[in-house]
Amino acid sequence: SLDRAMLLAVDEAVRKADPAAHPVLLAPRDPKLFEVATRSLDGGGTAAVFEAVRAVASKANATHLILVTKHRHRAMLRLPDGHVGDGVLEGLGFYLDHGSATRGSGAMMGDVERGFISPYTYFKVAVIEMSSGRIAAEEYVVGSLAHTVTSGTIGNAWKALTDDQKDAEITKLIRSEAARVVPMVLGRG
Repeated sequence: SLDRAMLLAVDEAVRKADPAAHPVLLAPRDPKLFEVATRSLDGGGTAAVFEAVRAVASKANATHLILVTKHRHRAMLRLPDGHVGDGVLEGLGFYLDHGSATRGSGAMMGDVERGFISPYTYFKVAVIEMSSGRIAAEEYVVGSLAHTVTSGTIGNAWKALTDDQKDAEITKLIRSEAARVVPMVLGRG
């Protein structure tokens, strides 16, 4: 469902940036492509993923390919007063912190809430010329939107949002980050 949300978000961003565009949406499901994409995080990058999808993409008879891949980056989860996080994140998902002291966006002076849940979007968008394989433009996204834990869910950040809220929040974040970055790469590609 996250891959589909990303695909639709990129399609929407392309159509908004260029109303005359006629994107062809491709979502290959070959497990080998996912393996290449995962290995590309350690070396080879976008070019390696493009070579793996070139045969499928060329069937669309397009001049350019917008390729979205995972991006790996240290955890930087946005809170009202800065960024926090431990470890490294990649792709799309949720970061849970069950016990960091954080200040909630609606907190009164002195009120401190414990923990947070944050959808995150760590991905790259590249525009590639199909004929040459040249990467015309590439930009990465490190997006997040933390929700502090309320007193009823202290110690279990996963329960701070319902399943429907989690779906809505990560979809909203995917759409907003794609809407921000896709026009940037299209303008340079």
